Amino acid sequence: MKKLVSVLLFTVILCTSVFCNSFVALALQEEDIAKTQIGSSDIYYEYNAQSKTLTVSGNGDSPNLSNDSVSQPWYDYRSDGSIENIVVCEGVTSLGNYFFYRVSAENITLPDSLKKIGSYAFSGDNAVKSVTFGSGLEVISNNAFYQCDGLESVYFPKSITSIGTSAFESCTGLKNVSFERMNMSVSIAKRAFLGCSSLVSFNLPIGATLSSYSVGYKTASTGSIYFDMVMGVYRDSPAYTYAEKYFLNYTLLDSIEIIEGDVIKRTYYTDSVNDDMKFYLVPEYSCNYTFASSGNVDVDCVLTDSKGDKIAEDDDISQNDLNFSVSAKLNAGEKYCYTVKSINSAGGFSVSLTVDHSYVQEIIEPKPYEDGYTLSTCIYCGDSYKSSFTNKFANECSGYVYQMKSSDGSFFKDKPVGMAVIYDFDGRVLGSTDKNGFFDVVAYKGIVISAPFGVERKIEVTEPYSDLGDIPVVNCDFYSDGYINAKDFAVFKSFYGEYDDGNYLLSMIDTNNDGQINFCDWSYVADFAPYGKIDETVYANVK
Repeated sequence: MKKLVSVLLFTVILCTSVFCNSFVALALQEEDIAKTQIGSSDIYYEYNAQSKTLTVSGNGDSPNLSNDSVSQPWYDYRSDGSIENIVVCEGVTSLGNYFFYRVSAENITLPDSLKKIGSYAFSGDNAVKSVTFGSGLEVISNNAFYQCDGLESVYFPKSITSIGTSAFESCTGLKNVSFERMNMSVSIAKRAFLGCSSLVSFNLPIGATLSSYSVGYKTASTGSIYFDMVMGVYRDSPAYTYAEKYFLNYTLLDSIEIIEGDVIKRTYYTDSVNDDMKFYLVPEYSCNYTFASSGNVDVDCVLTDSKGDKIAEDDDISQNDLNFSVSAKLNAGEKYCYTVKSINSAGGFSVSLTVDHSYVQEIIEPKPYEDGYTLSTCIYCGDSYKSSFTNKFANECSGYVYQMKSSDGSFFKDKPVGMAVIYDFDGRVLGSTDKNGFFDVVAYKGIVISAPFGVERKIEVTEPYSDLGDIPVVNCDFYSDGYINAKDFAVFKSFYGEYDDGNYLLSMIDTNNDGQINFCDWSYVADFAPYGKIDETVYANVK
């Protein structure tokens, strides 16, 4: 009996297991999804079942979503293993609220065009271990990565300005947080890294500001700090003040990497006047660099190379100026160190790094349609700029194009030629006439007027500005063979009868404006038939 019960129990368990496995299999997204628009936005998604990749593309901001199957297109298969990779393409500028909420993706690829990540956008993704943001990211909104337990490392670009409330709260696996530049200002909101139990070391930029429970706390409660966490902070920075206020362990940072154009503010207090500050530079170009201070503090600077050998130093610019200015020729790719020290003086000052360019000049002669200029190029780094512009070989000209009535140059004043293309003598398209026959273009040497059913006309342009006035052109060369003869008349006859008022091309043929196309409209053309092949010579005596 016991044996029978055991067998029955095993059978039930087996059936249950098979049923559950079948249910899970059915839940997986096993088919590709073609590119599909999300709502009325310019954002699209597609899914590749083989690579298990969800791709989001388009231009502009993605819409805000909700935590439901109606709003979130991938809701039904977001957490069952169907999505291993998320790829957001260039052109997408923001991810809306709840966009990838609880999507269990292992890999996330974000573009440089992305500026903002919305609230709860990646919250609950327990599969992802590392996130690298694109170079354009500015804002990470509230709860964006809330409870991403598997997340181990995050790297913030220098563009980041705001990390929202609870943005990384309860990311218990988070071990490494780093910033592209330590000379940056970023606002880290309350509880941003609350409950990140694995984050035992955290270096903060010199301009980072923090709020209550931003870093180092187990819970949002006074005193519930992680005693084994050590913050890396700069003396007298906002992060330094935060660590002192809440009795958090910290270590003082005394170095920072700089690049050309950096301006870094520094303050010495009574207890820090003897502190050294090291500024490291790896030049991109081999050229002269100047590192200087400004402010009311007596500071000096020593420049050394990677071996520690002194290259240059400066104490005071003059007897009346306690600031320093150190200039030296540095080699690209090598590491240098500027050590700044206060001379028993407290107060605020700034240091800045500039490049002393050495430019050579090249005169670029003007060309047709291209201005001339002087090009200045730095012999060290290749930086260049243009100046002393000279006018291009081209002249502005305008006029009105009408249908020519007779070889004597008379024309139909009420028949402007629209849609005539204006070329230059080299075949470059310059523009076209409007419905009134008017054009205004910039031309080199002259223009060619090519009208619908017309014979091309060339006009030289030599003055800086030329008003060419009224310009008649021959019409009704339907075959564009240079002749006006029976072939053209046969085409003309096919248009006989009334026509739609909106048909602009046919209205050009209706010379007497009676609303019909008939022999009366053709009669004026007969004057050109004796010319044989009609070319530019027909305009010889015409203005």
